[in-house]
Amino acid sequence: MSAIKRIAIIICIYFYCGCFTAAAEAATAKIASGNSDYAYYGCYNETTGDPSVGNKRALAGGSMTSSTSMTIQTCLTQCNSGAGNVFAGLEYGRECWCAPDLNSFANKLPDANCTLPCAGNTTEVCGGPLT
Repeated sequence: MSAIKRIAIIICIYFYCGCFTAAAEAATAKIASGNSDYAYYGCYNETTGDPSVGNKRALAGGSMTSSTSMTIQTCLTQCNSGAGNVFAGLEYGRECWCAPDLNSFANKLPDANCTLPCAGNTTEVCGGPLT
């Protein structure tokens, strides 16, 4: 039986692959390639507030944690520890969303839309603003 593939959103997304190491920190906030379990999947829009999709979040059916010390690794570790959390997403610089699915109405955006630094490490990008 193959391992479950996992993905993470910043409302940027990482995909579980067991193939990368964390990106080196830089002077300015950058999107990391992932870690040993997750690969960056992309920057996606949030779908909450859109009545045409039932106001569902891009990562629905899972859990959310907000922390003033949030980092990409903190979120990926948290989501990896939960059963069925295929996706992990970072938003607003401090929110970590873990879920089994990415809403099909979420659209991939240019990485330039994900620019908010992580609250716990300002050299990493943890999503973007809700627009």
